[in-house]
Amino acid sequence: MAIASITHRDMIAALRKIESMGGARGRTPGKGNMRAFSAMPLSRGIAERNPAADLTDVLKPVQAGHFAAISTDELPAYLAAMEKHDARLFKPTRIALRLMMLLLVRTSELITTPWCDFKRPARHVYL
Repeated sequence: MAIASITHRDMIAALRKIESMGGARGRTPGKGNMRAFSAMPLSRGIAERNPAADLTDVLKPVQAGHFAAISTDELPAYLAAMEKHDARLFKPTRIALRLMMLLLVRTSELITTPWCDFKRPARHVYL
C-alpha cells in the first residue's frame, strides 16, 4: 500500500485493532506514532493531506483505575512483609522498591536514572 493511498478509515481500523487488544498502553503512543508517520509524507510532498491529523475521539476513553497507596501507619508492616518474601521478590526488586521509597521517586524516574548519577563514596544521588 502506497503511503499516499492511506486513508482516514485505514487509520481508524488500525486504532480499533490496537483497542481490541485491550489495555491502555499502546493506545496513546499508537495514535501519536500514526500522526508522526503520516506527517512525513506530507512534509516531503508525497501526500496532500495527513489522515491522522484529526483522529480525535476515535477511541473509547480509558477508565481511570484505583492507584492504591500505603499510609504511614502501614509502612513498617509493608517493609517487613517485603523482606520476608524472599522467594517471591528478587533481591534487585526489593532494593529498587526500597530506593523508590527512600528517594521518593517514581518507577520510571528510578529506571531511567543512569548509574553515574549514583555517587557511592559521597552517598549522593542526582535525579
